[in-house]
Amino acid sequence: MNFKFTNNMENNSMMLEVSISPRKTLKEERKRIKFKHILELIKQNYTPPKTYTMGECVSNTHVIVDNDDKNALEGKWIFSLVPKKVVTKTKTAPAKKTKKTTTAKV
Repeated sequence: MNFKFTNNMENNSMMLEVSISPRKTLKEERKRIKFKHILELIKQNYTPPKTYTMGECVSNTHVIVDNDDKNALEGKWIFSLVPKKVVTKTKTAPAKKTKKTTTAKV
């Protein structure tokens, strides 16, 4: 199985392309890659850029890659990348302490 992650910062998306080699004989194991396998693959092998977090899948989640079907040897999934919100901290001036003055008694 070959996979490739491609980030597109202009569209805030990440595309995952998966391809497998075809099954040549019936003795070979049949491999089917479903969406749940794709989520595991992303969890193990992909980290989004530092200024983004991983979003939802925006493409068809029902795509299945199957090495027994010559038309289903490749699959593409597109996920959204959500920009992180930059939190700016504002510093407040500390409260000023007032000194007590004592008046001398005469």
